[in-house]
Amino acid sequence: FITGIPSLQVPSIDPLESERIDIDSGKSAVQLVQKYKNVKIYGLATSKIKNIHFDVAAKVLTFTVYIPKLQQIAHYECKGKILLLPIYGSGNSSIVLERVTMATKINFKEERINGNVHFKIKSYKILLSLEDVHIHLENLFNGDTLLGDNMNKVLDEHGLDLFNDVKNHVEDSYGQLCKKVAMSLFDNIPVKELLLE
Repeated sequence: FITGIPSLQVPSIDPLESERIDIDSGKSAVQLVQKYKNVKIYGLATSKIKNIHFDVAAKVLTFTVYIPKLQQIAHYECKGKILLLPIYGSGNSSIVLERVTMATKINFKEERINGNVHFKIKSYKILLSLEDVHIHLENLFNGDTLLGDNMNKVLDEHGLDLFNDVKNHVEDSYGQLCKKVAMSLFDNIPVKELLLE
């Protein structure tokens, strides 16, 4: 499942890929619009399930996983302010989330497809908590090495605070990517097979 199920059109989850992720401006520290293209997120293969509960009657699945490290590699564009400091640039980027706990809640409804009952996702929500963040953006300030190196130090030193400021946007974006994988799984596998009846 980690590498996908091509016969069922279920994509790989490591890397988890997206053509685009947009992160809107944060609440305080991050007054910055971030656009990421050709996104690849590595690390989900190392997930360890901490707990899982499937309420069949209510059609609600909740589970929590621990991920030692998630790394997002992408081409970025950004413009705005971080900690009141102006920042802009475009180029390659790496964002590493350390010691991540991801809690997921999925609400379903049932739908009949070709005579079989399948789950359809009504809502998909993830919550992230983590211990550290490392951010590196290449080609900041049109390639000004001095300004770029200094800003990357600021980003790295304050990575966790900066992440928490845009946490809701990241959760929404990552949740949508995970939802697409789950939808392809549920669309192709009937409920009776999922529940191993």
